[in-house]
Amino acid sequence: MNKQKLKVVAVGIVVVGLIALAAIISSGISPVAQKLQSDDRSEDLSSIDSHDDHQMNVDHPDVKRLTDQAAKIPALTADEREKFIESSLAKLEAKERVALLSFTEIFDEFVESQQGVETLIADLKARKTAPYLMRDENPYTGTLKVVRTKNTLPGTRYFHAQIFKDEEGLDFVQHMSFEFRPGDASFDGVKAALMKSLGITGSPTMQKDGFISWKKGAYSIWAKRMGLEDFKNNTFNAHEKKDVGTIWVAMELEIHDHEAPIYHAPVSEEASVKE
Repeated sequence: MNKQKLKVVAVGIVVVGLIALAAIISSGISPVAQKLQSDDRSEDLSSIDSHDDHQMNVDHPDVKRLTDQAAKIPALTADEREKFIESSLAKLEAKERVALLSFTEIFDEFVESQQGVETLIADLKARKTAPYLMRDENPYTGTLKVVRTKNTLPGTRYFHAQIFKDEEGLDFVQHMSFEFRPGDASFDGVKAALMKSLGITGSPTMQKDGFISWKKGAYSIWAKRMGLEDFKNNTFNAHEKKDVGTIWVAMELEIHDHEAPIYHAPVSEEASVKE
């Protein structure tokens, strides 16, 4: 990744790694069971975060242990994968299933190749979500384009994308996300949609109760069941207590550097993103 892209990614990445790690805990179930479910025992991982600019201490033993554990979880066989996807999506209402796959298919399009903001807007218009574009410029990161939608698809809301330009003037997606409604079948439904749309066949990079992530290309793909603390740290989207359990689904460009990544909350659109 070139220096300019690394610079804007470090400034623009959403605070999520720390939120997720606060909920991630040690595992004690068999490798086969770990493929489809997770343990509920908890432990204190607060020391992972230095609390200075939200810098994650990647050398912390708990971070290494959690990623090592995920690497040891066997990948689903082709038959297990297909059965999981089919059964999990079948538990969702038909309209919500179509909506979920529709948005995760956009993820796949932008993970596979570097697309411009015009392509994203065209995709969202085709889905009748009434997308709109906002811009913010500063001398440090250049032009930030934020794409949101006025309409939503059944079961989803808050589609959000952050797009920068690289040194050659080409757009690249730094962050793209949306939310899916709470429910007993929601988390597995989201997992299944991501696996299906993005062709994910390997083991997750991290998995625990209410959180899962994979790596594909230059991106981290993840889903998280949100709690009240997540709502406090989300400066873009409004939430109420009844929204606890909402699934936050995202893809984010990873930083490839020897330094620990720094996760910054996006600046509020009211404050700095102009029409």
